Amino acid sequence: MSQGNSDSVHIGLDLNDEAADSEDVDVQEVAPIGRDRTKKKASSSGAHSETSIAGDSSLVDRELELEDQKRRELGELERLKIAQRDKELDLQQKMFEFQQQQKWEEDIKYYNEDHEHLTESALFTALMLKKKIKERWNLYY
Repeated sequence: MSQGNSDSVHIGLDLNDEAADSEDVDVQEVAPIGRDRTKKKASSSGAHSETSIAGDSSLVDRELELEDQKRRELGELERLKIAQRDKELDLQQKMFEFQQQQKWEEDIKYYNEDHEHLTESALFTALMLKKKIKERWNLYY
């Protein structure tokens, strides 16, 4: 007999024998939770929580109130953005009008100046500018 078998014999166990008594032992297999069982547990607990939330009208009212408040705040924010944009456009318009006024004043000053002292080429350029000023501002003099 080999050394491994002698130890088995020593405790009264022969490893070469078939397990004849294995039918007497009840073995209960435990399988991991499958997809169907998991869904079943989730749906039963989810249905319970949905029912409890739906049953508690104060929670539903609070949710609706929060959504309403959020909607009002977003509306107010949009109104403020529009008001700010209107102010910016108004400022741009005023700046444009101011620049136009300045340009008109410069053009009229140049238009009314005497340019007879200029050389022939400079006088030609000055008369061309006067013509453009007259057309731009619809001057009749």
